[in-house]
Amino acid sequence: MTWLLALPARLKLWALAAGAAVLAVLGIYAKGRSDAARKAEAKALQRKVESMETAKEVSDEVNAKSDAAVRDALGKWVRRDG
Repeated sequence: MTWLLALPARLKLWALAAGAAVLAVLGIYAKGRSDAARKAEAKALQRKVESMETAKEVSDEVNAKSDAAVRDALGKWVRRDG
């Protein structure tokens, strides 16, 4: 009969353990999502830096050429009518 009196205490202990397990799983899940978002942001920033470097290289290359050289280089992209 005394085991019936101890039952609510055991239930509280199990409920506390289950709650702690759920919180641990949610914490791990949130950390994983946060890490993934940070990684995606860093990757996007790296792509942006690379594209800016490429744009600067092209701009520097064009600025180093004379107007006639730029016109000749861009001539292959112009459609010729006739």
